[in-house]
Amino acid sequence: MIPKKVALVLFLLLVNSLYALQVKYEVHYGFFPAGVIEIDFQNEQVVVKGKSSGILGWFYKYRLYMVFNLKNPEKSFLIEDENGKHRELNYNKILHKKAWLPLVIKILLSGVDLNKLKTIKVANYRIILQKREGNNYTFKVEGSKRVRKIQLLEWNKGFFPKKIVIETSGGTLVLEKT
Repeated sequence: MIPKKVALVLFLLLVNSLYALQVKYEVHYGFFPAGVIEIDFQNEQVVVKGKSSGILGWFYKYRLYMVFNLKNPEKSFLIEDENGKHRELNYNKILHKKAWLPLVIKILLSGVDLNKLKTIKVANYRIILQKREGNNYTFKVEGSKRVRKIQLLEWNKGFFPKKIVIETSGGTLVLEKT
């Protein structure tokens, strides 16, 4: 017979593993709350949903829905509605306009394995681990005109990072885990 404490720990680990494949972040653009983004890792794909909210959401309406196909990235797509304009982007256009999304997904899929994190390739982009201090990771992005650097802060094995900082040519996006 299993002691109650051991059974409780096993149950909590099971529940955590079932829900650990989905994460929600509050998005900030500079100092302004900009919206929320949910990342759901499924069997052969990653589904990302996002929308504007907060003060920015009053005058800027934005929604996105992206499916990143893990087996064949070319089948990935993104649908966005921006202030009444509907757009559908294929994989190449995602890499050009919203490169930070597949780049962050690819880093998260690598896990906290330093051998996998040293250099990650996404299409023509290279993500290079620049610095690691404890559980904080800084990556330099080569090949992108828009994304310069990605930081994953408080990233522990088996969990999502508490904070993701994406430095782009247009400003800084900060994703904080809720």
